[in-house]
Amino acid sequence: MWRLVVLLAVLNVAQAGPLPDQVFRDGFEDPGPPVSSIPCLAGPVQSAGLGALPAGNRALLTCFELRNDRDFARSELAYGGVPVPRAVDLRDADLARLVLAGPGDVRLPAQFRILSRWGQPQQVDAAARWLQIAVPVDVLANQSTVVALLRYDSAPTAPVDNLAISVDQSGGRWTIDTGLAEFVVDPSNPALFESIALRASPGSALLDPVLSYQAGTAGYGPRLRVGDGSGGELFSAGNELAGSLVVDAAQLREQGSTQVVLTMDGHFDSGDNDALCVVGGVTPYPAWQWSVEARFYRGRRQVDLYYLLRYACSDGFGTSWIDQTGQVLLFEWNLLFNADSANAGSHFYAGSGTIGSVASPGASATRVEQRRGSGDPWRRARVQQGAGTLESAEFFARPQVGMQNDRVLAAIQMPWMRFREPQALVAEGDRLRLQAISEPILIGEGKALWFSARLDLAPASMAQPGSALQAWRDAGYAALERGLLPHAAEWINAGDHWPPLTGSNSSALLSPYLNFLNRHHQQNVSEATCIETSPGVFEGGQWDCAKTYGAQLWPDVQFNEQFDPVVNASPAENSPYHNYWNPSGAELLEFLRSGDPQWVWDFALPQTWLMAQTAALNIGDRDDTIRNGFVVTSTGSGDGLWHRSGFGSDDYNYNRGQHIAFALRPNYPFLERIGRQGRTVIDRYNIPRAQQGTRGQFVNEVRLDRGPMQHFEGLANCAEFVPGSEGQACDTKLREILDELAQDNLASGVICSEDDPASVPCFFGQQFMISSMFYTFLLRLHQNYGDVLHEVDNGSVLRRALVELPLLYRQYGLPVNAGVIDINGQWAEGFDCTRSMDGRTVTGCTPVDIEGANLFFVNRPQIIALLLMSEWLQPDPALCTQARRALNDMFPDPNQLGPLAEYQNGGWWKGADQVLQSLVFAQGLERRCSEAP
Repeated sequence: MWRLVVLLAVLNVAQAGPLPDQVFRDGFEDPGPPVSSIPCLAGPVQSAGLGALPAGNRALLTCFELRNDRDFARSELAYGGVPVPRAVDLRDADLARLVLAGPGDVRLPAQFRILSRWGQPQQVDAAARWLQIAVPVDVLANQSTVVALLRYDSAPTAPVDNLAISVDQSGGRWTIDTGLAEFVVDPSNPALFESIALRASPGSALLDPVLSYQAGTAGYGPRLRVGDGSGGELFSAGNELAGSLVVDAAQLREQGSTQVVLTMDGHFDSGDNDALCVVGGVTPYPAWQWSVEARFYRGRRQVDLYYLLRYACSDGFGTSWIDQTGQVLLFEWNLLFNADSANAGSHFYAGSGTIGSVASPGASATRVEQRRGSGDPWRRARVQQGAGTLESAEFFARPQVGMQNDRVLAAIQMPWMRFREPQALVAEGDRLRLQAISEPILIGEGKALWFSARLDLAPASMAQPGSALQAWRDAGYAALERGLLPHAAEWINAGDHWPPLTGSNSSALLSPYLNFLNRHHQQNVSEATCIETSPGVFEGGQWDCAKTYGAQLWPDVQFNEQFDPVVNASPAENSPYHNYWNPSGAELLEFLRSGDPQWVWDFALPQTWLMAQTAALNIGDRDDTIRNGFVVTSTGSGDGLWHRSGFGSDDYNYNRGQHIAFALRPNYPFLERIGRQGRTVIDRYNIPRAQQGTRGQFVNEVRLDRGPMQHFEGLANCAEFVPGSEGQACDTKLREILDELAQDNLASGVICSEDDPASVPCFFGQQFMISSMFYTFLLRLHQNYGDVLHEVDNGSVLRRALVELPLLYRQYGLPVNAGVIDINGQWAEGFDCTRSMDGRTVTGCTPVDIEGANLFFVNRPQIIALLLMSEWLQPDPALCTQARRALNDMFPDPNQLGPLAEYQNGGWWKGADQVLQSLVFAQGLERRCSEAP
C-alpha cells in the first residue's frame, strides 16, 4: 500500500507542475510568495531551507538572481562564479561569515569557494575577484528566484542539515554520502564507482547496494575499441581486460555541504605499441587518454559527469597537422547494477515525446541513438529494442534510457545528442551504457573530445515509468543544457571588472546592439532544417545548412555568412573557423549584462569547451611543443580533420571569453587546459628583453599583434585561475611580459605593434584589431592589477595608454568639425607614429593605407566605444558629449541597425563577430554619460 500511495503522489505532483527532480523525494507545492524582510528576495518557499536566519549583526553584500527560462519548475544545485568588486574586500576568513538568505528570510545551505583574487592571484590572503557559489534552489517556471548574500560580523553557528554531504577518506577510499545516497570511490579503480547504495528517505538506513564493482566483469567504467583504419580492430580496453585501464591520478577537488567534486585521469593500454604514440625524438607515450570529473549534490541520488577522450599523438611541430589520426570504433562509460533475482526487470526510454517502456526485454538491448548522418536530411535518430525500431526521427530533443530491477530505478542522459553524432544511450539487462562514440569515427591529431552526462537513481520501490519519469527526464536536461547560474547584477555593474554594462536611461545603441546580437545568435543556433527555396537559394539554420554536426565539430562557426549560408552535403565538407573573432566571448558578456541564460548555454559555453579541448592542440600534460593548448591551424575539413590542415598558424585561438566561461561554470578538465596554455606560453616566450633581436617573428616576439595577444590572454587566464606554483609561474611571466610591453610598446600612449625598442617609430596597428581585441585585454589587466605594473615618470603606463590611445586616434584619425565627429568622413585604419627618443611622447602620426586607409563604416561604433572607455577612466564631459552625439548620429532610429546593417545577415561569421566586440561597453557607457551631472 505504501508503494502505491507514493507512486500516486509522485504522478499527481508531476502533473501539477512540480519541481521535477524532486519527484522521487517529497514533491513540491507553491504556497505563494513568502514574506521577506530583505527587499530583493523573490521566489517560492525553498524546500532546502534550514530555518530562520541566524541572529547577529550582518551586512547585505548583494543579491543573486537564478533565472529559469524553462516552462516547468525546477529544483537543482545551482553553481557558478560571480565577480566580486574590489571594495567588498572578501577574504578567506570571511567565507565562514557568509550566509545565503532565501525568500521568507530562510537560511539556505550554501558552499563558497574563491576562484581568483585581486592583483595577487596566488596570495592566499588576497581579496576575492571571483567567488563560486553552490546552492540548492527551487525556481518556478519562467521565473527567477533571488537570494541575498549576507556577511555577519562573526561566524554564525553552523545549521543542522541532515542532508549535508559528508566525505570519509578512510581505508584508501572516498565515501561520499549525499543524505540520500552513498557513493564509494576507489581512487585507484578506473571504474570510478566501487559501490553505490541508496536511502528511501533522509535519515533512513542504507538499502542493499545497487552497484558493486567486480574486477574483471565487463560493464564497469570506461571502455574503448580502436580500429586499424581498414575495417578491423586494433585493440580493445575495458574493465574485463586486466591492465588495459590505468589510473594516472585521482583528486578530491571540492568538499563542502552542498557539492563534492572529484576527478580521475588515466589511459588505455594494449600491452604493446598499438596504444602508444611513437613520435620522432620523444619517448613513446599513451595515445589514448581519458579524464572524468564527477559532481555529487546535497540531498540527491544523482551524479553528473564531465569526461574526455584524448587522442594525444602529434609531433607538435610539423607543417602538417593531418598526418596522425586515430580511429575509434566505440567509446562508452558502463554501469552494471545489482539485482536480487535473475529477472532482468524492465527498460524505459524516451526520444522527444512521452516515456515508453519495455516490460521484459530479456537479453536484448534498448537503445536511443543519434546515428551517423546520411543523405538529406542529414540527421537520423531512432529508438531500438533488439532488432526492432520503436521510434525514429531526425533528432530527439530529450533522449533518455533507464532500467528498473528489484533494487534500483536508474536513468542516464547526455546533453546535446542531437548535434553530437554518433552517440547512444543503451540499457542492456541490468547495465546502462553511455556511448559517447557509438559508431566508428576518425579523431584528428592531438584532439580531445568532451562529453557530459547525468546518472539518476532511485530505490526500485519508489516509482514506475510514467509521467513522473518524464518530469525526471526534463529536469535532467534542464540541468545539463541550462544549468542554473547565479547572476549578480549589482556586482557586475560596479565597474571593477568591466565598465558598467547597464544604466537607467536609454541608449541610442542598445536596441541596435540587441537586435544585431539576437539576429546572429538565432540564425546560428536555429535548429531549422536547411531548405532550398529556389535554385541555389537556401534558408534554414546555419548548423543544418553547413552540417555542423559531430562531437569534434559542433558548435563551431563559419568563415563568411554575410550573403548566403554555407551549404554542405556532409559535415566532412565543413571547414570551421574556430570561434573566429570571439562570438562566444561576446555572448558571455551579454549574459553578464542581462542575466539571460541563453547567452551561456545555447552556444558560448559548449563552444568554449570545443575550443579548449578539441580545436586546440591537446596532447595532455606534455612540454615537447610550443603549441600545446593553442589552436594550430586556421581551418581544416574532412572526416575527423576539422581544426586541422596541412599547414600551421596558431593565431586563431580567439580565447577572449575563456576566462568568463570558466568563471561562470568552473570545471577541472577545462582548468587543466587553462594551465596548459600558461605553461606553453612560459616555455615559448623564453628570450629576455635584452636579447629581443634574436627572437623568432612567429614564435616568441613580444609584440601587440593578433597571435601574441591570444597567447598573453592564455597566460593571464592561467595567472588568475590556476592555483599554486603553476599559477604563480604564469603570474610572474605575465608581469615580465607586461613590463616589457610597457617600456617598448605603451609608454608613449600608443599601442605600438612591433617587438622593437621604444626609440624607433611604431606602427599603430590595424584599428579593428585594437578595438576588437587589444584594448579590452589591456583594460582587463589594468582593472585587475591596477597600478602595480611597470611605471614610467611615476605614472601607470597601462592606464595612460588606455586613456590616451583613443584620444590620439581622435586627434590623428577622426574628422572632427566644430567639436562634432563626422561619422561619414575619412576614418584612419592605422597609423605610422613617431616618438621622442626616450619613447615617452608621440610626436606625430600619419595614416597608412590599409584596405583603402578608410575604416569600414561598420567598424566605427567600436571607435566610439574606445572613446567612452577612455572617458570612463578619466572623466571628460566634453568627450562624453562628443561620443554620445556620434552614436546618436550613427543610430538615429533605434529600430534600425545603422552601420551594423551591412553585416546583418547570417549566423556567426568573421565580420559579424568582429564588429560586435566592445559594443556591450559602448551601450552601457553611453547611458552612463547621459546620467552624468
